[in-house]
Amino acid sequence: SQCPNFMVFERAIRAWALGPSSVRAATRATHMLRLFQQQQQQQQKQSSCSYSTIVPTKTFTCVIRAWALLGNKNTAETAESLLEEMEERYQTNKLNRNKLNKNKNTVLVDQDGGKPNLITYSTVIDAWAKSGSKDAGTRAQAILDKMTKKSKHDPSIHPNEFCYGAVMDAWAKCKRPDKAQALLERMPPHYANTLVYTSVVDAWAKSGNKKAGEMAE
Repeated sequence: SQCPNFMVFERAIRAWALGPSSVRAATRATHMLRLFQQQQQQQQKQSSCSYSTIVPTKTFTCVIRAWALLGNKNTAETAESLLEEMEERYQTNKLNRNKLNKNKNTVLVDQDGGKPNLITYSTVIDAWAKSGSKDAGTRAQAILDKMTKKSKHDPSIHPNEFCYGAVMDAWAKCKRPDKAQALLERMPPHYANTLVYTSVVDAWAKSGNKKAGEMAE
């Protein structure tokens, strides 16, 4: 079952997050997320029912997406900060989950535990690719590397071709075609599609490197 009023919060969050992209929309979606978390904490204190403050993955990811679409360094920072919060909350939820399940009065908001999924991570990578930051390549690469490491224990978040392509795009915009090329050479061969190759060729084309034409071939 759902916590009281959760559907109201979820619809409000999604309305702001999935509507026209703007700082105001992203800010309001985040505000509604915080209100939900605060309400759950208050109800846990005031009621005999132990409510968990787990926010479903898709809802949290919607808020991250709202920031990611804005396309600058500050909003990419916010998107990554929300991802890190999600990761921390998920680890806490895992530790508390057995206790919550043993409590007959517990109402869990969602069974996914608020776990960041492939879409969550790829959204933040894309946020950096669109950010225009001089650190975009480094930041996007770090998230890809984190996913790769985590996927050894959780295959569901193994980076896909979109993730690799977005990181290559980030490196291209930082005028580091060598980094995009290196990523192409280490990625799984079956991910190498037209989009990925185009990202690398574009990286060399925009680099101003004397060997750009040769490397692009």
